[in-house]
Formats: sequence, structure tokens, C-alpha cells
Amino acid sequence: MKKLREICEYHMFYLRTGDVIGSILSRHTKSPCNILFVVHAPTLDAGSRFLTKKTANVPDENNLKQVGVHYPFGSVVALEENKSDNTWKLMHCALPSISFLDCTNRIDFKFFNRP
Repeated sequence: MKKLREICEYHMFYLRTGDVIGSILSRHTKSPCNILFVVHAPTLDAGSRFLTKKTANVPDENNLKQVGVHYPFGSVVALEENKSDNTWKLMHCALPSISFLDCTNRIDFKFFNRP
């Protein structure tokens, strides 16, 4: 029962994040509009999945606890809206990633692009 409740909480977190981002975007209808969200890794994943309409695959508990590995500290995810069909797409290399020794702020694109 506890496991089911945790899964439901994760889904609710992703839904709430989508609701907040949708609400913010609905208040900025003039084009072009740049909005910067400074958030922690789980919100970065939830928000980008909401915008790219990949809402079906919420990470399991293990992946959610490890989401910082997929979105390291200082990660940047830049998304661009295509007004003609209301879709959002990833802007590759909008800001170059920073690497030093064995550390990088490059996101895990395989995790980001999961269905």
C-alpha cells in the first residue's frame, strides 16, 4: 500500500508541475517570449516532459531518487515552442555544457528522450 501511495505522489508531482508551467505560459501569450525557470532536477524533468507532451512515463522511485545523475547540478534544458503546431522541442547546445575533470553539467539525453 505504501508503494502505491508513493507512485501516486510521483504522478501528482508531475501533474502539479505541468499545471504550474501551463499556468505561467498562459499568462505570456505575446510572441516571442522568453521564460527562465530555475528549478531542481525533478522539476526540470517534470516540466520538460509536460512541454514536450511526454507525460506518460514518470520515473519509478529508483530513477526519481537518481534524477540528479540525469540532470546534474547546473544543467540547462532549453526548449523552443513551434507556434504553428504548439509543440516544444529541445534546443541542442543552446548553452554549451561545462566539464571539468570527471564532472559535467550535460544532461542525460537518453533519459530526457525516453518515451
